[in-house]
Amino acid sequence: MIKLDVNERIRRDLIENLRWWRDSLCAQLGARIDRMEEAETVEEIMAIKKEILLDLIENMPLSYAYCYFCLMLITKCYECPYMKHHGACNDDGSTWRNIIRAKTRLTLALEDYYREGEEYEYNGG
Repeated sequence: MIKLDVNERIRRDLIENLRWWRDSLCAQLGARIDRMEEAETVEEIMAIKKEILLDLIENMPLSYAYCYFCLMLITKCYECPYMKHHGACNDDGSTWRNIIRAKTRLTLALEDYYREGEEYEYNGG
């Protein structure tokens, strides 16, 4: 088996894309944290925390722009070396499809993390 050599252009593109993703996500999370600093109730803090958790899931770098192989092959998925080990991304049962399903399940679970209208009381203890 011959190992695949790193293509410097693809590496640069991938790193540039990931840096853009990181900076965008940090800005988004920073804005949420700034809002949290201004929150006046625990309920507001919990709602913002839920937004942060959902942001992290929604913004996972799983699209074409963040995949070395997608950047390398453009739309020639049938030639993808990753596919040979993990299945074609959009195929049922592929690693990528399983991650997307898990993201969906986690997003749905987080809908229950804080529900609009909840009020918290604490009587000491």
